[in-house]
Amino acid sequence: MQPALAKPAAPSPVVLAARSLLGRLWITVFAGAALIPAFGYTALAFAVAIGLASFLPAWRRSILSALAILVCLVNQNLKLASGPSILSANWVPLGALALGAAWILTLSIWTRLFARLPRWLVRHSLLLLHGAALALILALWAFRQLAVLKAFAAGALCTLVPELLWRSAYWIKWRGRETGRAPIWANLFAILPFVGAGGVPIGKGPAYFGKHEVRDADRLALAQVEGVKLLALALLWQAADAVLACVLWRFKAEWLPTWIVPAHRLLPTMDLLLRLPMRFPLWQRWACLYGELFHAILVLAVYSHTIVGIFCLLGFHIPRNMRSPLLATTILDFWGRYYFYFKELLMDFWFFPVFLRTARLPALWRTMLATVSAAFVGNLYYHLVLYWPALASGDWMTFRNQATARVIYCALLAAGLCGSFARSLKRGSSVSPAPLPRRLFQVLVVSAFFALIHVWNFIDPVIPVARRLALWQALLPWR
Repeated sequence: MQPALAKPAAPSPVVLAARSLLGRLWITVFAGAALIPAFGYTALAFAVAIGLASFLPAWRRSILSALAILVCLVNQNLKLASGPSILSANWVPLGALALGAAWILTLSIWTRLFARLPRWLVRHSLLLLHGAALALILALWAFRQLAVLKAFAAGALCTLVPELLWRSAYWIKWRGRETGRAPIWANLFAILPFVGAGGVPIGKGPAYFGKHEVRDADRLALAQVEGVKLLALALLWQAADAVLACVLWRFKAEWLPTWIVPAHRLLPTMDLLLRLPMRFPLWQRWACLYGELFHAILVLAVYSHTIVGIFCLLGFHIPRNMRSPLLATTILDFWGRYYFYFKELLMDFWFFPVFLRTARLPALWRTMLATVSAAFVGNLYYHLVLYWPALASGDWMTFRNQATARVIYCALLAAGLCGSFARSLKRGSSVSPAPLPRRLFQVLVVSAFFALIHVWNFIDPVIPVARRLALWQALLPWR
């Protein structure tokens, strides 16, 4: 006699409410209102897409691809409308659209012809992609040298490269694993940089979106509830960051009351501390580092929750990009919690290839080698791509300051991660949780590590390496 099947659990009241007609309409209206601070009136297009995807799940991918194209066109039109006072040449947005369209068209043709391409071309597609990106940068630099392009125009066009490079890399990996004909339109949103900036594809590529796409009404309701939570958290953290900036540095947002502004600035800004570290007492130097770290975490949390929340509302229940990094008790745990999709990018393209190719080495050494490959080599390469616009526009000093500081940051991060990896391998997985006082001490140490190396991660191309090193020396109590 066969055992009786377990009765499926009944949907929660929240899921039932989210599934209802009124619930879906409320989610659509809330999403549009919550996205206004990030996208302005373009939030209306996101709200319409979320509403359509809720009622027409079979058309979800087509709706999202159409939304991505619309947002890209609107963003470029806004740049075009801003005029020559902002842009050195009014044709730059049109040039960026043409360059981006040519890039995506080339990738689409490659996708269609994939089955008929030579094996060597397929095997080395990622290398050819990066080679083509470098050739494009060199061409823009050469055009500036020959006075065909102005410095601003060359740098502006170059910013398109990091936005498309890693999305294209995930696309190539996905196409290589598809056995049949790969749908282009249904996955076009995964390659278009219509949300976010910086080149990290939140949601990775088409295969990852397919894995996390919801297939029934209950899962869609759960994903949309998660999306509402994330958008609400984004608004909350944005408010918290505004209060933090006002209390610590007297940077007042328009909506804050005047009584909350302190009479004097409690801490120096990071920019001021880097220029005049000895002007402030030791406790202010350290407090500024922690304050700047909290500020960076809040800014990234707002950015991350907004984008992941949009995808959840559209029916792709992807993991969060940030999850309470300040609760991490190890450097390794912090790195995974702080910027999940950047960590995934380095793991996919740097860590795992090296780890799999060094199978003959002992586990510790191959792990260390793969960690250095990801945290140092991959991290450095990713950021050098971000700095290429400065190089293409001829600003060698900015590129040198950014690149040198990034080399030191990546070396420190790789050393910390290797030490954390080695310690975790040594302890194993059978260690019981540490008592609360010890965990609090570990959290403080991990936060101090990332606050210290953030000196080299602080985005200000004018500040040379010598000033960053001088701040590190000023943090010593015996100086």
